[in-house]
Amino acid sequence: MPDDSETDNTPASEQPQGAANWTSDGDHTRPEWMTSERGAMTVMEIRLTSGEPVDISEVDAEREIAARVGTANLRRLVVLEHVQVWLGVDAAATEPVNLGATRFVHQLIESVSTGDYAAGDAERDSARRLLAHPENLPVIHGTCVVTGVGVEGEAASFDTSFQDWFTRLIDLIQENRAAETVARLREAGLPVEWAGGKVYTFDY
Repeated sequence: MPDDSETDNTPASEQPQGAANWTSDGDHTRPEWMTSERGAMTVMEIRLTSGEPVDISEVDAEREIAARVGTANLRRLVVLEHVQVWLGVDAAATEPVNLGATRFVHQLIESVSTGDYAAGDAERDSARRLLAHPENLPVIHGTCVVTGVGVEGEAASFDTSFQDWFTRLIDLIQENRAAETVARLREAGLPVEWAGGKVYTFDY
């Protein structure tokens, strides 16, 4: 679990299936946040104060990642077998802690440990061991870019496991924000209801 070395490149179809392994079926739908067209891929750029999915070129991915991170001297932090974080080589010494990115990575690892992220038994056990020693959890400094992992460690599109997990995370965030909005409006004495992720106000 988090590792700066190259990952096992054995195709998923040839890897042993553990009890925690599952994959999306043929009905998997590409999520709305993946907006890339042909020749591009959707990745996550996480800055110090905000983060969002962005599209970069598949052909010139590393150069575009470097431009977003702010340095050509990049290193890869392999968080999961198919998820990696790109950040500056000297970021820990020159950049402040990126709390949002750090929390994002920790949430990802925790989701693997609880089975909320599709992963094999070995990866889930590794996540649990890492969480048992939180001092070893990665801390991200400066702007970073999160991508999938290609055959040779290059940036790649996210696999369906990450897509499904991140889509559920977005839905949860939206639900929490809507619930908070409803609570604030009700405290202000306004009649409101919340349905289908939308807030409705009523005039009497």
